[in-house]
Amino acid sequence: MDNKKSTNVISIVLNYFLIPLVSVAASYYIAFWNQREEYNLMFLLPLCFLFCYELFLKRSFNHFKLFSISYTIVSAIRYILTPVLIVLGGRYDGRSAITPSVDSFILAFILMIAELFICSFMIWMLNKKLSVVKERNESDTIIFPEHWIAYFVFIAITVVLAALRPNTLSAFSVIQPNENLFNYSDFDIMDQIIILCLSVAKNVLTLIVLSFCYKKHLNRHGIIWVILSFCVVIANSSIYFGTNRFDFLLNLIASTILFCLLYKRYRRVAIIIMSILGVVGFSLITQARSLRGAISNDNEFYQTADLAQMYFGGPYNVAISIETATAFPEGRNIKTAVYDCTRSIIGVNILARNMKGVELSSTYYNRRIFGNSHSSQIMPMIGEGYYLFGAFLSPILDILFIFIAYFMMKSGKSTNIEIGFFFIITFVRLGFINCQSATIQLNDLSFNLFLPLVLAFMNGLIRTNRTVKELANAQQEIA
Repeated sequence: MDNKKSTNVISIVLNYFLIPLVSVAASYYIAFWNQREEYNLMFLLPLCFLFCYELFLKRSFNHFKLFSISYTIVSAIRYILTPVLIVLGGRYDGRSAITPSVDSFILAFILMIAELFICSFMIWMLNKKLSVVKERNESDTIIFPEHWIAYFVFIAITVVLAALRPNTLSAFSVIQPNENLFNYSDFDIMDQIIILCLSVAKNVLTLIVLSFCYKKHLNRHGIIWVILSFCVVIANSSIYFGTNRFDFLLNLIASTILFCLLYKRYRRVAIIIMSILGVVGFSLITQARSLRGAISNDNEFYQTADLAQMYFGGPYNVAISIETATAFPEGRNIKTAVYDCTRSIIGVNILARNMKGVELSSTYYNRRIFGNSHSSQIMPMIGEGYYLFGAFLSPILDILFIFIAYFMMKSGKSTNIEIGFFFIITFVRLGFINCQSATIQLNDLSFNLFLPLVLAFMNGLIRTNRTVKELANAQQEIA
């Protein structure tokens, strides 16, 4: 009862005081302190977020919870924090030597506002549809598999493959990023497959140990099993591949959520400790990437605004996307759209590599920024939609991924611990749709779900075959 009361108090403060106050204050600050003509419409972004939050987003937390919360947090950073940082740090320009025109900025703000309204409305509508579906997704019960045979076989095969190609192990770090700073492009196809298997095997092994500890805890109610489970969660969150900060945080968030679902009594302590670990890990990865050295200005707000524009699809980046359409009209065709949607999907990308004379829309986008083949900037999804389909259909990619999240939630598989962990990662990652291109989202979807779903299916077949044999034996005994 106390937890429920405290939750209600937090909700009231958040919905009726904090978010309205912060949104209005941010809009006021931007309107009166903005120093650039092309950013004159930016003060509307916090107000539009407030309107969409009050009307749509906060009403979508009951049945569409994890995705909606992720989308809301990311949108708050994009529509409130990032504009404030732009004005506060004076980071009005970006990485391109050619600044977008005032007209491009005006259209960028219009597209961002339209994107927020359309996505928020779609999330609210689909949340209402989920409310009439049998509420199997809302159960707090975690379903454990009868056995882990297929998973144990997979882990054993992965260990053998890693032993045969030990260089793949050097791609992983523990808290502190290693000196190699590898990316997938640094490995051949076989090594990439092994790295994928290692990443999945690490998470699967964590789920197996958590399942064992949780069952022991239910039988004996021993605190030792809770501590052991939490140590496993910390270990899983501390081991990661490459230097992608989002991948590190998503794995940490999913591990924390799973622990909190299993051990609700200890969730507050877990959240505090894992938050500290997240901040430390994020800072170490940032330091290793030396992103702060990528720009010459020493102003902390300037540097932070630069990162926010890049990672959360700020107005400057959307304006660049609009001008990419003018600069490279040859890429605005169905071939580029197909290439964007297939090039990064695991398995399908092998076939997509045979497409000749086609480039990703993000390649044109980076070419507009740098004027060469250098590729480091993330194309916002509304910008990708504009480049491929024009202004009227520009939100179509966002809508597609919202429907993907809806159908995943509707499937009801999130209560199965064997794939629930990977669903959690996917739901949180899908909340970043406004900030990332379809290419990145599809890559993450295939990376996080393809192999776990195949393993779950194979493990289910083994269970089914065993059940069929037991039934046949029972029928023979009766006869």
